[in-house]
Amino acid sequence: MIVWDADAVYLAVDVTDDEHEHAEGGAWNGDGVQLSVVPSGIRESGSTFFLYNVALRDNGDLILHNESTHGLPGFTNADFAIVRDDDAKKTYYEFKFTPANFGQSTALTENLEIGLGICVNDGDKNALGQTGWSGWNPHAIVHDKHPHKVGLVVLTNTHVTSVDPKDKLTSTWGRIKSVW
Repeated sequence: MIVWDADAVYLAVDVTDDEHEHAEGGAWNGDGVQLSVVPSGIRESGSTFFLYNVALRDNGDLILHNESTHGLPGFTNADFAIVRDDDAKKTYYEFKFTPANFGQSTALTENLEIGLGICVNDGDKNALGQTGWSGWNPHAIVHDKHPHKVGLVVLTNTHVTSVDPKDKLTSTWGRIKSVW
């Protein structure tokens, strides 16, 4: 789910998973999310891209690895949230991208094009580490890094949400913040 306003793009990834596993290793090595962002929207080989890796360890600690930011601000712990609901077998990931994350110094505007790849990694308790993956244009991330394989997101005002994204990451942000 993606919403935006002039201050940020807000992304939510809702993952259904029978069990959460991230005992050790990098953010990709178990349950976690990797994001490849091409800030210009120009999806060609050699394009500048950013790679953000996040995960929730089994002990509750957050993992953040800004792998490729090319000198621009990466994420901080204030820019994402992860909550696991074992009863529902769901993990909620939420992200906030500011204009600076896209190499811009001004407010975000309609028709801005952004390349995006999402890789959701899976781990299981009986086989620690990454045992599978899925996502939206995940080949931008797995089997090497390929900015030309991201999908295209175009910011538009065509669809209006019933929730004002200001000071929220998505509609579930209020629920996640109340857990903290």
